[in-house]
Amino acid sequence: MEEKYKIELEVTVLDGNAKIQVNQNSEQDLPPDVLAMVLASGVALAIRLSDNEAETMKDVIDYLNGEFIDPNSFVDARIVKN
Repeated sequence: MEEKYKIELEVTVLDGNAKIQVNQNSEQDLPPDVLAMVLASGVALAIRLSDNEAETMKDVIDYLNGEFIDPNSFVDARIVKN
């Protein structure tokens, strides 16, 4: 059985800070752990398509490490159901 998900990313950058909004159809309602895996698959694809996989992978891992070490990262994260 084929499952198809539609996920939309909207990124707004202001003064060096990014506001990231992840939208999905209300009938989909993917839980955060499944949504994370779908988005991680997209990141993996982007890394594979880059000109320098090793450098891109290092940059992504460094970014994720920084986000999870910084206690102020995503303090305003929330799920809004439409």
